[in-house]
Amino acid sequence: MHPNTVVSGIITISGVSAEVIDLLVEQRRFQAVFSDEILREYEGVLRRPRFRLPPEKVKSLLAFFETHGLKVTPQNLVQVITDDPSDNKFLAAAKEAGADCIVSGDKHLLGCIHGLGQCPLLIPPHAGEGFHIIERRASRLPPLVNAPHLLSLGKFEDIPILNSRQFLQMMHAAETRTG
Repeated sequence: MHPNTVVSGIITISGVSAEVIDLLVEQRRFQAVFSDEILREYEGVLRRPRFRLPPEKVKSLLAFFETHGLKVTPQNLVQVITDDPSDNKFLAAAKEAGADCIVSGDKHLLGCIHGLGQCPLLIPPHAGEGFHIIERRASRLPPLVNAPHLLSLGKFEDIPILNSRQFLQMMHAAETRTG
């Protein structure tokens, strides 16, 4: 998950990014993937004076990621995004984890089309029942099903790149399948 989604979700009371953070932190409906480099970026962005976040809230959120997130150490360097190479760390972490999607509002990530570009999303049929969307572990997730009505804005290898609204639509579609 890109820092813009995290920050937006923390500093706003409502909106799509706030709903994504609620699904992550309060409802624990998915697991976020991170690396040490990503966690350092979260901390740097969250501590910016303009956001006026209390230090204990920043510390608590970072501890949440460390405790409940999936930490990866990417083994391969990814060099796909040239306009903002620092965003490649999100692709590398997602690839290392075998993530089901990348959630971001960042134009460099959303514009990333490495592979086929827009693609139908694949949703675990029981995602609405607490399965992890960001994390793909064969032992915990049922087979993925096609959701051709939802298109990603970008794609890195076989990982769709979604904005917060698309991610919520995917979660809702998964809930509807199970409900």
